[in-house]
Amino acid sequence: MKYFALMLTAVGLFTSISMAQSDVCLAFRTDGQAGKGTAADPLDASTAAKFDAAFAAIKPASAVHIGPGTFHTRGTAVFTIKANTKIHGAGMEVTKIIQDNSGQPHATVFEGNGGGIEIDDLSIDCGYENQRKVSGVIKSNAAAIHLMGSNCAVRRCMVSNYGSTYDDETGENFAVALFGSMETD
Repeated sequence: MKYFALMLTAVGLFTSISMAQSDVCLAFRTDGQAGKGTAADPLDASTAAKFDAAFAAIKPASAVHIGPGTFHTRGTAVFTIKANTKIHGAGMEVTKIIQDNSGQPHATVFEGNGGGIEIDDLSIDCGYENQRKVSGVIKSNAAAIHLMGSNCAVRRCMVSNYGSTYDDETGENFAVALFGSMETD
């Protein structure tokens, strides 16, 4: 019964949003349905593989609406955010994303290289303790958001569990980093 109330909340949230043609809705579904990505029938993102596959398939200039729930991802080990994509959670205490082991020395949940990327209203657990280990020691860094390009924004996001071993392989780490575009003539 708890799940049913959660799905009603998610559908209620999505239907109050003005949907454009490039909008995609994701939800934590337990009904066994894949979903079509609409407000009434959101894509199933209940596992890291499903969440990552949905993000890998998102086209540039899309608006992604992530419903209530706790979602898992391998982040940039599987996908990058495309230019002009808007990612909207249902609220910092409502939409939670946890980064699982990426197997990479640089583990970032959302990374994009292109202007106009916006991320808001969610919390991200960077999963530092989940990351790659060498001889039993974490040998990785874990970050939430790295965006490169103009007109990028991060709003109302909570970040936890980030860090770095800070060595020659992993280097410096920033929980959230916004970089200007690197254009040359």
